[in-house]
Amino acid sequence: MKTSLRIFLFLLLFPILLPAQNRLHTGIYAEGLASLRIAYQSDDEYEATVNLQHPVLVLDDTERTFEISFDELTTEPHYFSYRLVHLNADRTPSTLQETEFVSGINRHSIDDYETSRTTQQPYTHYRFSFPNDDMKPKISGNYCVQIYEDHAPDLTLMQVCFYVVDPQVTVEATVRSQTDIELNGRYQQLDIDVLTKKLKLTDPQQLTVIVQQNNRWDNASILRKPTFIFSDKLQYRNENTLIFEGGNEYRHFDISSEYMKGWHVDRIDFDQTYYHAFLEQDLQRKEEPYQSEQDGNGIFRIHREKAFSSDTEADYMWVYFFLKADKPWLDGTIYITGDGWYNDFFEQNRMRYDEKHHCYYLSSYLKQGAYEYQYLFVPAFTKNYSTIKCEGSHWQTENDYTIYVYYRPLGARYDQLVALYSIKSI
Repeated sequence: MKTSLRIFLFLLLFPILLPAQNRLHTGIYAEGLASLRIAYQSDDEYEATVNLQHPVLVLDDTERTFEISFDELTTEPHYFSYRLVHLNADRTPSTLQETEFVSGINRHSIDDYETSRTTQQPYTHYRFSFPNDDMKPKISGNYCVQIYEDHAPDLTLMQVCFYVVDPQVTVEATVRSQTDIELNGRYQQLDIDVLTKKLKLTDPQQLTVIVQQNNRWDNASILRKPTFIFSDKLQYRNENTLIFEGGNEYRHFDISSEYMKGWHVDRIDFDQTYYHAFLEQDLQRKEEPYQSEQDGNGIFRIHREKAFSSDTEADYMWVYFFLKADKPWLDGTIYITGDGWYNDFFEQNRMRYDEKHHCYYLSSYLKQGAYEYQYLFVPAFTKNYSTIKCEGSHWQTENDYTIYVYYRPLGARYDQLVALYSIKSI
């Protein structure tokens, strides 16, 4: 894509795609870019190809590094660079100067790229490792790697968020189905203890606790006041903000092969230009009983069968989703979400209704691999994102909960990440 056209599309889409209130999230904000991924550098093929839901580094640990990669849907390479941004607990940019949070020069070019091989969709695959000898984080907290073209540094085309933790407190948590609003029904509730013995805490409100379900930010809970305070422990109990919809197990499909139908694929067509993967029609699960099924709670993996390197040999397909609905819902909108869509609400993953076939539909241009997804209903006049209308909600559903504990002592200018703890609901 020509640079001028990309900038025009960026400016056109930017008001729609930028996360609200300047909170930064992982995502792509320009046309012609795809398959943004962050993975741990590893010799294990599976670990190296699965996008991380919670990319985390331990402060001063020099062993662990990320590989961040993406595709530009052209074989004409461009000059990209990246920079590091430090964020507050609420994911807004902190007021720190670059020299306060980054070691090295806070700009680095992306020099490792390779064009695709034997694919219908030509593309250039870019990758870089982070942290590296030229750039690494100095302090704990939330971070964002922003990617831009060299000639237009003010236009962030993509960004990847990650965490650097400096463990100073211990977290204990349980998930229960007997919530304060319903017993063994549609919800799950967390009880959290933060053990602060190692931290010289003078005011409990110096800690901020954020709880996230399945890498989603639309329903994340922010706790600033504990329910009970002890000398070396803060308890968060019976908090309504710690009640989450149980939801349902994620749906999934596999387009690793262009020759054979993978899981949940009805057929694959080829029109001499593009592959088209039509998924089996999905049914609403609101009235269905809970069925246990193993899933990764929204993960995706880039993979092409029998490829030497899926990074450059996996092709792109138009993937068609269909959700059966006798009539459209006029009080809100349906989105497909999951890590493959960065768990956000873009125009590109909003579904439309087909009056003729009585279903919601969406087409997404995706790189070959395995994807997990779910349907979320977004009411027209509120932000109560819900699984209940399409997927149903069950207390038995296995969910991942991630608990982040931030510490900002009196007079400090940033939030230290002093604990990151994950727990499954089962």
